[in-house]
Amino acid sequence: MFFTFSKAAPCNSFGLRERLAERLYELVNSGRVEELIRRYKAMYSASS
Repeated sequence: MFFTFSKAAPCNSFGLRERLAERLYELVNSGRVEELIRRYKAMYSASS
């Protein structure tokens, strides 16, 4: 998963980048990302 912000964007702050990194770390380590991948693969496989 990638997030991009322009270097000149007012929202591109150290604090925002740190919060995003922390939350993504938590999601990956809790297994939530894998769970979502499995769920959406199943949904899209069933609809094709």
